[in-house]
Amino acid sequence: MVEYLFWAGAGVLLGLILAGDYILTRFRHTAKSRRTLTLEGAGSLVFVAAVVLVGFRVAFGWAALMWTLGVAIPVFLCVAVGTLEVWRRRKLAAYDGIIRQLRRDLQKRRDDLDRLIWQSRDLERRSRASAPPPSAGPTPFSRDGEAARLRHEVEAWQGAGGLARIRALKVDEWRAEVQGAEGGSLAGRRRELETALRDAADERRDSLRVQIALIRLQELETDRVEKPAQPAPDAKPAADFGLEAVRRRRGDEEREVARLQAELDQWQRERTAFLRQRIPLD
Repeated sequence: MVEYLFWAGAGVLLGLILAGDYILTRFRHTAKSRRTLTLEGAGSLVFVAAVVLVGFRVAFGWAALMWTLGVAIPVFLCVAVGTLEVWRRRKLAAYDGIIRQLRRDLQKRRDDLDRLIWQSRDLERRSRASAPPPSAGPTPFSRDGEAARLRHEVEAWQGAGGLARIRALKVDEWRAEVQGAEGGSLAGRRRELETALRDAADERRDSLRVQIALIRLQELETDRVEKPAQPAPDAKPAADFGLEAVRRRRGDEEREVARLQAELDQWQRERTAFLRQRIPLD
């Protein structure tokens, strides 16, 4: 029992010491705060003295004085700590009010930004779905790919075997014949050459292939002129315009969120710096 009383008394003494340290070191006292604490100390002393002398009927003397001081000091410290804590919170109210408002504004902006992000992603999916597929490069089976293959075949035959000049003259002659022919006659002449190619000797097969290649090149060119590629429309789909507008709004919201976050961080740093110093009680 005595041990419990000892530890209880030690705990109470430690609490009183911490309360006194809080009052003396955490605040910069002014005439107003000293006057307030003096009135609270006097009121605590009078109240406890009245309780001891009247309530408990302790005779006036040293015993009454010791009981009064022993109870009045803890009462005063508790009242003083409560008063200073209320004072401190009032001093912090300016910071806390601004910080709470900034947090509300920041959360609202973040919600708007989240909605814009999801909206932009949805519009991007719609834009990709409605966009024409990217045109592939020329392949051996496309019109441009076939023309490139045929030109390469003509040039390879023309430059092979050390007879480039003679073969170049032949190519020019065949090309002139082809360019002066009509579309129907070109198809007929190509079929004749293809038939002759099946029965031709080896030394004539390459020249026949070149003539067929020149005819086919002319056919491809004629087909290109008669059926020009349709130019891509200049107008963008409505989804693209909507996406651009959403992206602009998203950029504005991102900048506003960054601004509010920086302002909130600044006010929080100022609040922390205010708490680290001795708070003036004016």
